[in-house]
Amino acid sequence: MAAGHETPALVDLEKSSETMPTMTPSKQTLRTLHQKAGLPSVAPVPIEERTDRNTLQLFTLWLTANCTTLPMTTGISGTLVFGLDPAVASAVITSCLALVSSIAANSKNSYYFAVGIALLQIATLIGYTIMTSIVSGHTLTAVSQGNLSLAVGITISVVGALPISFLGYKYLHYIDQYLWAPSLVALITLPVNLLTFAAACASLCTSWAPLVSDFVVYIDPSTPRFKTLCVYAGYSVPSILLLILGAAAGAAVPANHAWAEAYGLYSVGGIINAMNSPLGGFGKFLSVLLAFSVLGLTACTLYSLSISFQSLHPILSRLPRYLYSVVIVAIIVPISIVASSNFYNSLSNFLSVVGYWTAYYSSIALTEHFCFRRGRYSAYNVSNWDNHKALPLGFAAVVSLCCSFGLIVPSMDTAWYTGPIALRTGDIGIELGIAVSSLMYIVLRPIEARWEDRNRSSS
Repeated sequence: MAAGHETPALVDLEKSSETMPTMTPSKQTLRTLHQKAGLPSVAPVPIEERTDRNTLQLFTLWLTANCTTLPMTTGISGTLVFGLDPAVASAVITSCLALVSSIAANSKNSYYFAVGIALLQIATLIGYTIMTSIVSGHTLTAVSQGNLSLAVGITISVVGALPISFLGYKYLHYIDQYLWAPSLVALITLPVNLLTFAAACASLCTSWAPLVSDFVVYIDPSTPRFKTLCVYAGYSVPSILLLILGAAAGAAVPANHAWAEAYGLYSVGGIINAMNSPLGGFGKFLSVLLAFSVLGLTACTLYSLSISFQSLHPILSRLPRYLYSVVIVAIIVPISIVASSNFYNSLSNFLSVVGYWTAYYSSIALTEHFCFRRGRYSAYNVSNWDNHKALPLGFAAVVSLCCSFGLIVPSMDTAWYTGPIALRTGDIGIELGIAVSSLMYIVLRPIEARWEDRNRSSS
C-alpha cells in the first residue's frame, strides 16, 4: 500500500492503540494465557488450518508419552503382583481414529452417548495420571532416602506438568520432540541383561485409543497415510521394551534382597532407584530423570482432559481450557497421595476397569468405520459435530454396550470381583466384550439408520 493512503480502519487502529491504557504485567500474563491456552478446542479444525506436515512429531510425542516409568510399572505388576512368568507376558497394541477424540464419537453416535464416552475418558485419564504421579513421587522419595516426603514428590510431578499443558497443541508437539531424550538416556543405562526375557507384560495400550487423535488435528489431510504409522511406532517401540523390562525386573525382585527391601520401602520407585544404585551419584541423577519422565505424559493427559471437559456441554466449551487443567490438578494431587498407601492394589483395581470400556469403545469405532463407512473418512459429515438432531440416536451403540457387559461381568477377574466364567477360564471379559459389542452393532446399526431416515422423511 502506498504511503499516505492508509485506510480509515488502520488510522483508527493506530489512534486507539495510542490512547489505550498500558496493561499491568499481571493482566498481560492473563491475557496471553487466555489467548494461548484458553481458546475453545472442541470444534473440528478447518481444512485450511490443517497445514502441519511434520509427521515426525507424531513419533516423538508418543515416544515422550511412553518413554516413562508407566509401561515399566505395568510390566512389573505382571510378574511381581500377578505371578506371571516373564516369557508369558505379552503386549497388545491398538490405535484409533481422527478428529478430537471425544468429539469424534459424535460423528458416529448420539450427543448423549458421546458425553458418556467423554466422562469415561475423563475418569480414565485422571486414573492414569494418579498412577504415574505416584510412581514419580515414590522414585523421588527413594532417591532422597526418605528425606523428601511422598506427598511432596507427587505434588512436584503433577504441578510441574501443569504449565506445559497450558501451552496447547503446537507447543506440546515442539517440547515433546526433545523431552524423550533424557528419559531414554536414563532408561538404557538400566541393567541390560534383564532384556533377555522374550515377551512383554499385559498391556495398557487400549487406554490411549480415545485420545490419540487429540494430537493430530492440525496434520495436513493430504499427508500420505503410511506416515501416520509414526504414531504406532512412537507408541509401540518404548511400550514393548519397557513392558518387557518391567516384567523382568518384577521377576528378579524376590531373588534380589536389595531390590526387595527397596520395593518394601518405596514401591516401584524403590526398584527403579535400586537398579541405578550401582552407578552411585550418577545413578541417583538418572533416577530423578526417570521420576520426571512423566512430565510430558502428564502434560498431554491434562491437555486431553481439558478438551474432554469442554466436550461435555456447549456451555463448558466457553470456559478457558487452562481452568480445567488447574481444577484437575487440584483433584489429582490429594487422590494420588491417598492412593499411594496401597499402590498396586489401586493400580490393579483401576486397570481392571479401564480395559473393558476402552476395548468396547475401540470395537464400536472400528466397526462403524470399516463396516458402515467403508473405511472412508469422507463419509463423516464433520459439520454436524454439534448438531444433535443430525447425529445418530446412539441406540445401536448403547444396546451393544449393555449386551456386551452381560458377558463381560461374568467373565471378569479383578481384585474385587471374579465372575463365574472367569473362575474356569481366567479373565476373558475384554475378548468377549469386543466380540459381542461388534456383532450386536453390526445387527442394530442398520435398524437405527432406517428408523432415522423414516423419521427425517416424515418430518
